[in-house]
Amino acid sequence: MKKSLIILLLLCFAISCGNDPFFKEREADFFPFDIYGNEWTYSVNDNEEEVWKVQGSETYAGYEGSLLVAGLDTLIFYRNSNDMMIYVNSSGYFDATKYNLQDSWQKYISTPLITGRIWNDLYEENIEIYGVMVKYSSSIKGTVLSRESVKVPVGEIDNCYKVEISIQKSVETSLPGFEHIQKYQHYIIWLASDIGIIKKKDLINNKTWSLKSYKIE
Repeated sequence: MKKSLIILLLLCFAISCGNDPFFKEREADFFPFDIYGNEWTYSVNDNEEEVWKVQGSETYAGYEGSLLVAGLDTLIFYRNSNDMMIYVNSSGYFDATKYNLQDSWQKYISTPLITGRIWNDLYEENIEIYGVMVKYSSSIKGTVLSRESVKVPVGEIDNCYKVEISIQKSVETSLPGFEHIQKYQHYIIWLASDIGIIKKKDLINNKTWSLKSYKIE
């Protein structure tokens, strides 16, 4: 009798989860940038077109990452149980010698997406070169700002998550050859279930990507 009751309760739970929109949303893919062949075409500032496509995979820092060719940039992602990770590599040169400062993965998107959720990922590395210290750091911060409908060229899409992303690389040293590492990126992306990024706004360079079409495998 007790065994039958437990089975019945488990069955009811499975049925209720299958009909629960929040449960289904947890299973949805808001960032399908790790699936070969997926492709997105964006209008950039309403006067250019840019194609993003997952074009293969390679192993970096111990994990197999998917290569997303986004215009002139190539970004590398891999998915663990709860997060979408991005590969970060930084190096500098001094006296014709290359010094690696970072070769690792950092958290880019953390799931499940819930309004108000914040995540931070900080990487730090200190190396000494000819007695001079080089202090390096790379930080990624994400904040889920809200959930809203977004109108883009491909159509109006409901229930998109608006996410603010800030990425900062900094290096402190008196040595030359590391200045190019300094970088700050600040943008907002809108994520739609089983599509990915439908809109991106670069808050520093005043540039906006709006989805025109997409192909999801």
